[in-house]
Amino acid sequence: MNRGLRTRNTTNCENATLPAMQKMEPRKSCFIEVRPSPCSPEEAQDHLRAFAESFIKKAFVDRWLHITLEKPKKAEEELRKFENHLDARYCTMLHGADSFPVSLAEAYGSKRGVYFDGSEPACRMTAPEASSLATERNADALFSLTPGKLALFFFHEGYAWKCERRT
Repeated sequence: MNRGLRTRNTTNCENATLPAMQKMEPRKSCFIEVRPSPCSPEEAQDHLRAFAESFIKKAFVDRWLHITLEKPKKAEEELRKFENHLDARYCTMLHGADSFPVSLAEAYGSKRGVYFDGSEPACRMTAPEASSLATERNADALFSLTPGKLALFFFHEGYAWKCERRT
C-alpha cells in the first residue's frame, strides 16, 4: 500500500473553506496527500457486502459480492459496470465540483471510510483522499462511509455518485 502518496486533483487550494459561490476563479490543481490506513478483513467485508446489498440492483448483487469479496482481483476490471448496475433509487450523480476533494471535505470532514478499487486490499481514508486516489489511478472505486447507508462511487471518467439509504 502506498503510504503518504501524493496525488494531483482539481481543487481550489486557496481559501478552500469558502463556500463555492464566493469563489470567482476556477478551481485549481493542487496535490492532496493520501494517507491510507489498514482496515481489517472483517471491516472490509462488512462495507463491501453492505454496499452491494444496498446500492446495486438485486439482479447483480451476487456478482458484486463475488468480485469484491471472493475474487477481488476481478474487481479492478468489473467495477466499471457500476453505472449499469446501480440502484437509481439510492444513487445520484454528483455534479460539477461536488466530487472534488475540497467539496468532499466540506461535506464529510475528516471522517474515514473504507476505500476499494480492486488494485490492493481495502483500506481506510477520508473522502477527499478517496477522490484523489481514484482520480490519480484513473480507477473505478467505491468508498463506504457507513455500511449500507452512505457511500461514494468514483468512476474512471472523472465523475462520482453518492449512494445513500436513510432507512
